[in-house]
Amino acid sequence: MGIDETPVRMLFENQDVHGARKLILPLEDAFYAARPDVTLREATDACLGEGYPSFAGLVGLIMDHPGCFHPYRKSIEYGYLSFPIGNPKANAVVVPGGGYEMIASANEGLDFVRPLQEAGYSVYIAGYGIKDDACFPKPVIQVAECLREAGRLPTLLLGFSAGGHLSATICRKDMTEAFDYPRPQALILGYPVISFSLPTHEPSKRWFTGGRGDLFDFLSAEGHVDPDYPPTYLWRAESDDVVPPINSDAFDRALSQRGVRHLYRVYPGDGHGWGMGEGTSAEGWLDEALSFLRQK
Repeated sequence: MGIDETPVRMLFENQDVHGARKLILPLEDAFYAARPDVTLREATDACLGEGYPSFAGLVGLIMDHPGCFHPYRKSIEYGYLSFPIGNPKANAVVVPGGGYEMIASANEGLDFVRPLQEAGYSVYIAGYGIKDDACFPKPVIQVAECLREAGRLPTLLLGFSAGGHLSATICRKDMTEAFDYPRPQALILGYPVISFSLPTHEPSKRWFTGGRGDLFDFLSAEGHVDPDYPPTYLWRAESDDVVPPINSDAFDRALSQRGVRHLYRVYPGDGHGWGMGEGTSAEGWLDEALSFLRQK
């Protein structure tokens, strides 16, 4: 019996899998209690629709690394995963997307663990509050805790879609001062939500701001870039029906205006959630990003 065909209650016997359950699927405990024999595949289909990519690989990785889940101190229902290597040259913290409604921890989390480890990084996958738990500043406080743990070495932060918005926000100087965590030394943003003042991904805007109009400008990342902002690799598809491309364009302009070293790539094609980019025109982007960010 494979992991996808295993009842979730049996998978939850593993302490790390149970702790990371909201990093896997955005389901309440009552869902599982009412369906004691539901399999991982059935739960995924019920939550995200039939055909959604499997989380079996992520669950397997967690089970193979005892003690990898670390709950946040002030919100233990969320946490981060750690996959260290011996003698790392740096740490990489990956912040998956999901519109602040779920966490795309497979293609925007799991898929990056091995490539980043092979490049010399200890890897962390940062969870954060979703839906009603996504209202600012809670997700910033949560990922800040992960960064403090990873901050013993230089840290590369990678964020995708809504996780890109959270990552761009976390790199703001005023946020590091307000919430006391080390500013990342480098940043990768894939097809990110950036602005709540321009056309954007409306669910991300609603969940992160709580619908408060007075926060739209304050939580728009393009208005808060300073000259010491981390070097950034920014990329998106040419056409994106989920996050309007104007978001990345605005951030590219902001980085240019502040003199921040960065590289902006627009890859041919239509799409969102490309992750590592396998099978798309963006395939190989991670190698280019790491090479660019290693340059002084």
